[in-house]
Amino acid sequence: MARPKIEIDWKIFDKLCELHCTLAEIASWFDCSDDTIENRVLAEKGMLFSEYWRIKSAKGKISLRRIQLKLAERNAAMAIFLGKNLLGQRDDYGVDVGVRSWADFMRKAQHGGNGKSNVTENELERIGHNRN
Repeated sequence: MARPKIEIDWKIFDKLCELHCTLAEIASWFDCSDDTIENRVLAEKGMLFSEYWRIKSAKGKISLRRIQLKLAERNAAMAIFLGKNLLGQRDDYGVDVGVRSWADFMRKAQHGGNGKSNVTENELERIGHNRN
């Protein structure tokens, strides 16, 4: 005797995808296995679970973005976060030590033929080294 077919309410299923629930979480909600969910999506929707989930979860991203944008109207931290992530903004403190890496610094610090270092006192101070 075959097991009874698990009933899947596709409206609830879609809402779980919008909430970005995992395959395991969706299977748990419907009290079945991951394989059952994957097989039912393929049979009922004609696509793999991963593709169906990608399509349905996009709606959840839209809702989250809408909430974040509304929150940014009164929350500076959220406005900064969205500026950095959506607009590519970044913090720039204007600090430039004139070298890109320690290796560059060491190459510049090599003594020339005159026996003097090519690194200035100011550069040493900026990277926290003291000649004394």
